[in-house]
Amino acid sequence: MKYKTTIEIQKPINTVLTKWKAYGELKNWQKGLESVEHIKGRPGETGSKMRLNYRFDNNQHSITESIANANLPEMQHTIYSSKGLRHIKMDTFESIDENSCKWICNNEFVPTNFKMYFLILFMPKTFKKQTLSYMTAFKNYVEKGISIAHETD
Repeated sequence: MKYKTTIEIQKPINTVLTKWKAYGELKNWQKGLESVEHIKGRPGETGSKMRLNYRFDNNQHSITESIANANLPEMQHTIYSSKGLRHIKMDTFESIDENSCKWICNNEFVPTNFKMYFLILFMPKTFKKQTLSYMTAFKNYVEKGISIAHETD
């Protein structure tokens, strides 16, 4: 399944990219994130790997982030791997004017087991909704300083 989402952020592109690349701040806009573990490379750079540990409804989920190519703001190509699913993501940031920019997120979800195949087949809106939820949380964090770090389900 492939789809694209975009969102405008009312902050200069350099401010947005600084926040977006700050792994220590991910908890402020990625709901359920409990910890980030360094695996290899320099975080946020081409060839780096991180393990992102999430908790949703008392279930622990671990996702491996592999950055295939980092050349921001033009693009960052990232692959997220977890049990049953590979998420291939291409993020780009475009300056609109000196005080705002657009985040464009191209997503491809590839199931690696039957359960995820059926979830993607029958619930594609769930994936799109989750992507937009993270993007909106990031926008609110950057623009207004609103953190979701302590929110519960």
